[in-house]
Amino acid sequence: MFPKGEIVFQNYSFRYKPELEDILKSISLVIKAGEKIGIVGRTGSGKSSMMLGLLRIIEASAGKIVIDGIDIASLSLEQLRSNINIILQEHFLFTGTIRDNVDPTHSHSDQQIIEALRLCGVWEDFEKADGLNSWVEEGGNNLSAGEKQLINISRSLLNPKRIVLIDEATASIDL
Repeated sequence: MFPKGEIVFQNYSFRYKPELEDILKSISLVIKAGEKIGIVGRTGSGKSSMMLGLLRIIEASAGKIVIDGIDIASLSLEQLRSNINIILQEHFLFTGTIRDNVDPTHSHSDQQIIEALRLCGVWEDFEKADGLNSWVEEGGNNLSAGEKQLINISRSLLNPKRIVLIDEATASIDL
């Protein structure tokens, strides 16, 4: 859907509730296709709020966000979110196998899943256990924080998108 991945914030503002003041006020910026940017600032400065807006978790109070010429407000949430990869500090894992967690739609071959895990440096750990059938407890409680993050990164590698949002995704990963 987004062949290039250019993101344009046009006088974008939003607030958490209609009766509150805007959190972000008249943000205008262009992120060119293929550009890698980092948004930095102290706690409460709006970094995560920009991601919430981009994913339409919170709707704009003014302005708009346009990706590759498409106003994201015109898209369904499924259309928008299925075309953006998100790698968060807080990892999302569920009870099931490694295969289920890396490829929840079961649309990739074992070899593709293994290659994604290998690129992240965790395949060898699971290969020694039960391979792709290695079990993941609820919330990944039987894995280290770094392993959980690497599994999430593997999921993203398996389904590449032009837009990838990363929020401190490597905070728990060892060198």
